[in-house]
Amino acid sequence: MDNFTDTYTSANYRMVKTFVYGLVIFALLVGLSLYVSIQLHITEIGIIAWILICTVPFLFRRGFKRVFSRKTDLLFGKQGLLIKEYKSNGDLAKEYAINWNEIKSYRFQFMTDNVTNLVIIFKTRSTKSFFFIDEKYTKEEPDEISVYSLFVKYIKIYNAGKGDGEKILTKLNVFSVGTPDL
Repeated sequence: MDNFTDTYTSANYRMVKTFVYGLVIFALLVGLSLYVSIQLHITEIGIIAWILICTVPFLFRRGFKRVFSRKTDLLFGKQGLLIKEYKSNGDLAKEYAINWNEIKSYRFQFMTDNVTNLVIIFKTRSTKSFFFIDEKYTKEEPDEISVYSLFVKYIKIYNAGKGDGEKILTKLNVFSVGTPDL
């Protein structure tokens, strides 16, 4: 798969890894604060620690996002999509080569904090989910260059010469209202 005509640079946010690490750290801090509060027989320490543990992470959301993100290049072409993830030192960490003819459907979800979730459902019934840090907020902004606009552009190109049974379909989110725009 080659002849890529569009390239877009973003960051792939490893949300599941962030959640797992965050949950472990949260549990350890709660356990530590309970232990200290019980050992010192001072309930206020436990209450203050609980409040801090629950509120402070919101102040460091962007820092967490930076730590758990990787620079990502998306290369779009008529035959498919190539996604390259890089480590912080610039070495290639992962590479995903996806041919358009392998995709059954896809779904986008625009989350808070500039995170765009792309779920690709393959004809083999397996799925792959990506969380990109992107400036794109909704599908109502189709003219801006983004993961969403480039992906939809190449899906439309692929679907142009296909019959109904061969087209890549747009799946609606659970919370979506209305019909897909393809």
